[in-house]
Amino acid sequence: MIHPKQYCGVPGNSVFEAVAAVRDAIAQAEILQKPLCVLSIDFSAVFDKMSHEYLYMALEAHGLSAFFRQKIRRLYEHATSVILINGFRSDQIPIRNSVCQGYPLSMILYVLCLNPLIQSLERNLNGIKLGRYQSKTVVTAHADDVTIFLTSVEDVPKLKDLLFPYDA
Repeated sequence: MIHPKQYCGVPGNSVFEAVAAVRDAIAQAEILQKPLCVLSIDFSAVFDKMSHEYLYMALEAHGLSAFFRQKIRRLYEHATSVILINGFRSDQIPIRNSVCQGYPLSMILYVLCLNPLIQSLERNLNGIKLGRYQSKTVVTAHADDVTIFLTSVEDVPKLKDLLFPYDA
C-alpha cells in the first residue's frame, strides 16, 4: 500500500536506504555528467496540521476497511484540548487537525496521507535512472522528509503545479 520510495513504515527499510538513494542519485548524475537538481523538503509540524477529513479520505482511497476507518475516526472525531493559564482552565477546544505525535500508528497514518503526492511526483516527473535495471527514481521519502530529483527544466513547472495545485 505504501509507495516503495517511502522508506518509513515499509518493513526492512530505514532512513539509511533513503539516504543511500540520494547518494546514488548524485553519484549517477556525476558519473554520467548529467544535470541534477536535488530538492529536499521537510514538511514542518506536519503532525499538527494534518486534516482529519483528509486523513479519512486517504484511508478510504487506500481501500482500508470501513471497520478500520471507523476505529480511526473514533480516535479523532471528538478530540479536544484545554488551555491552562495561571490555574484557570479554558473550555474544551475541538481539534480538527493533527494526529497524535509519538503514537506508533500516527507515522503510518501520515505516510498514507503523503502517498498520493509521492505517486503523483513519480507519475509526472522525469527523475533519474538508477541501479542495474535503470529504474526511474523521482522521489525518496522518509516520513516527512521528501527528496525530489529533477533532471529536466521542463519538470520545474510540473513540480510547481504538483506541490501547489491551488496557487493562483
